[in-house]
Amino acid sequence: MAPKKKRCSALRCRSFKVPGDDRLMCPFPQPGSRQRMWVCLSGNEDLLKLTPMQNHRNRYMCPNHFTPDQFTNKFRIKLRLDAVPSVFEQPPLSDEIMQRYDQHFMTIEIIQIQIFIFNSDPENRCSQTPPHENDLLILPIDAPDDN
Repeated sequence: MAPKKKRCSALRCRSFKVPGDDRLMCPFPQPGSRQRMWVCLSGNEDLLKLTPMQNHRNRYMCPNHFTPDQFTNKFRIKLRLDAVPSVFEQPPLSDEIMQRYDQHFMTIEIIQIQIFIFNSDPENRCSQTPPHENDLLILPIDAPDDN
């Protein structure tokens, strides 16, 4: 099996890196607003088909899309922690298209929020014990009044 290439995810960019190559390929940031910006600026709708974590683990941007001030030194070896690519030939993705990314992003946010289990005891409506992954989360629903 041939070594896996790391390809730049910017639309129409043909840059890639193979193992043993000295070229820099910058991994997408952790899921969050900076990663959303990278996805938007890349112009690549295919990135919306992946979850934010898949983009972080498997997608890259080549240094050609960053201005010199986005690197920690003049040798362009390492990106600053807050780096954002800004050099592209194509326009960014539209707000309408980015709403699909936001759906992925919202899913991640919801998972990260602490889950409360509602039980039927009126004195103790919430328990902070998170459910086991195999447990069902059942929320009581107030019955409508018969009036």
